[in-house]
Amino acid sequence: QAGDTIVYADEARAYLQTGRLLKGEVMVNTLVFAAPDIRLSRATPDADLNIQFIIDILNRNKKEEQTKMDLRINQLLVYDGRLSYDVFSEVPDCSKFDPNHISVSDIACNLSLKKLRKDEIDVYVRSISGSERCGLELEKLKARVVMQDGKVCLDNFELRTPLSEVESDKIEIVADSAWSNIAIAGSLDSDCFDPDDIAPFVPISKFAISPFSFSVEGLYSKDTLDAAVTALALDNSFCVKADVAATSPFVENMNGRLVVDELFVDEGVTRMMLSLTKLDSLGHDLADKLGDTSIKGNVSFSKER
Repeated sequence: QAGDTIVYADEARAYLQTGRLLKGEVMVNTLVFAAPDIRLSRATPDADLNIQFIIDILNRNKKEEQTKMDLRINQLLVYDGRLSYDVFSEVPDCSKFDPNHISVSDIACNLSLKKLRKDEIDVYVRSISGSERCGLELEKLKARVVMQDGKVCLDNFELRTPLSEVESDKIEIVADSAWSNIAIAGSLDSDCFDPDDIAPFVPISKFAISPFSFSVEGLYSKDTLDAAVTALALDNSFCVKADVAATSPFVENMNGRLVVDELFVDEGVTRMMLSLTKLDSLGHDLADKLGDTSIKGNVSFSKER
């Protein structure tokens, strides 16, 4: 709208079935985008996105009665894609993931849109991959996503990074109409999770934690997580079984509770309550700091200001 390029692609191809258009059904056999480049931006954190005029056009007749349209895409292919998002007023921070300056490259996507209606979405994501400039790399994201009546179900979820794999048979997300209150129930499992994979996003690698397997099952609701967690280091340097209750890291007054039922660090097994008042005080080597010490007491931690 202001003379800037928002979307560019070397090539775009679509193969449609036109037989059911009069019945309100759009069937696309194959939709291909070669080297698409999507550039999203805003001048300040509170300013409109550069695509706001497109959003306004799409919402212009939101309150009016709309013709029911059923869109299906047998195969959507994207390769060599790029996606960027910039808040121009904010100084870039290249040392870690910067939410004000996001740049994802080498995007590849293969999915099937089985149903898209006003009140229902059914998508089978065969594979999504890409790399963010901070060092985060996604080798594969796979899931079946069904959204209807404010409820989202993720089946057969699989996420792979260069050193880690995370899976889930089922995750359910329930939200109100404005998506201001969200509840998430389900489980996550991993045979191998390496903290170095998420170091640019979460600086957990400074604890020098070995790669580990884990299992998490619980409920997230009203900015609070209640979960049962089991983690076992692949080199057998530690094992933790714990119940965790914590508020979201995006909440201003972050707080939580951690009850450790079983802790194994290098030598010995201890049933304990573990109290941490400042996570950073553990230093670079978690195992060396904890040793085989047993600590009993109430548990709380808070975000440092």
